Amino acid sequence: MICSMLKDFLQLCSIACAVPLLLWGEWPPSPVVDTGQNLCYDIGEPIRTPREGAAYFGQDAQYQGVQPSYRDNGDGTVTDLVTGLMWSQATDPNKLSLEEAKQVAKDMTLAGYDDWRAPNVKELYSLIDFRGVTGLMMRGGMSEVPATSIPYINTDYFEFRYGDVAQG
Repeated sequence: MICSMLKDFLQLCSIACAVPLLLWGEWPPSPVVDTGQNLCYDIGEPIRTPREGAAYFGQDAQYQGVQPSYRDNGDGTVTDLVTGLMWSQATDPNKLSLEEAKQVAKDMTLAGYDDWRAPNVKELYSLIDFRGVTGLMMRGGMSEVPATSIPYINTDYFEFRYGDVAQG
């Protein structure tokens, strides 16, 4: 009886895994989060939204994608409601290599979970808010963060701090 149920279950799983391949020829695409970019540009300056056929038509700001949406879980984590990914709200104050960051994630226990991992580039990209600006540097270089800076991440949900440029 159990073998028969297990066999049926495995067949059902095989069918469930095969459906996306049959429909799309590959796994279904991951949701793409809109960049938040809402300005159009010419070679370097913001411009009015170009009409179809005009120079600079077809920029990111002219296409609305799935808007970013997050839920603060109240336990040090945030859930991305578009991608379904769960993120730590906190940043690590240390400068880490990629391998060190992977190890920190692997060793982390947060919100009752111990299966954390470092995100891949595509997953990180889903957090970028392209309305951010680096700010205007004062003469003599950048010894502190310009007052006109806006982070490229939603600071309502995620902790953020600028790195120390002097540290490399």
